[in-house]
Amino acid sequence: MYPFPAAGGRTLYRAFYTDSGGVRRQKRGFSSPSAAAKFRARMQVRAERGELRITRETFAEHFDGWLKGRHRAGEVTRDGYRAAGERRLQPFFGLMRLSAIDVQIVRSFVAELVELVEAGELAPKTVNNTLSCLSTCLKDAVAPHKIPSNPCEHIAHLPESHLERDWLRRGEIPLYLEACSGLYRRVAELLIAPDVRISEALALRWDDIDFDRRVAAA
Repeated sequence: MYPFPAAGGRTLYRAFYTDSGGVRRQKRGFSSPSAAAKFRARMQVRAERGELRITRETFAEHFDGWLKGRHRAGEVTRDGYRAAGERRLQPFFGLMRLSAIDVQIVRSFVAELVELVEAGELAPKTVNNTLSCLSTCLKDAVAPHKIPSNPCEHIAHLPESHLERDWLRRGEIPLYLEACSGLYRRVAELLIAPDVRISEALALRWDDIDFDRRVAAA
């Protein structure tokens, strides 16, 4: 701990410490030697635990390098990572330093996505895929000691299997069909039938139609 003169004739103190990467650092502005000493002691404990790693690299910089290095991942997987980064991860984390991203920040990010799920703008699976992408990316920052641990390890994924779907009610069907353009109305009418998926509807060909019975072949 070292004193230094400050404005108004005051004397303030600075504390020197070494982070988990072996880099010597300092913090200024303590009002007393004891305050500086307590801060230094806390930093020493965190450094010994491997928790005190400071990097100037931003999430955006790390993400771009990480994505370029995903050579062994399939093309579909890389495209999914790229989309998650561009649409959700980069806008939220992009300018943050890696060392500043902790569990609470990740929870805040997930909370924003949950609001979109509740508003019907995102599917839970999309949130989980985004969180998996973030976790894989940050895990890659642990080994080179850019961050002490992966904060995503403490974040639970959203449930996907038991979500209640809001189906069209009988009185809503005419309104739904009236809102369709002429191009899509026939497809919309077909999709109202039970157990017809959009992939099945789009795969139908003329040979699949029984015009006498006015039904589509199974």
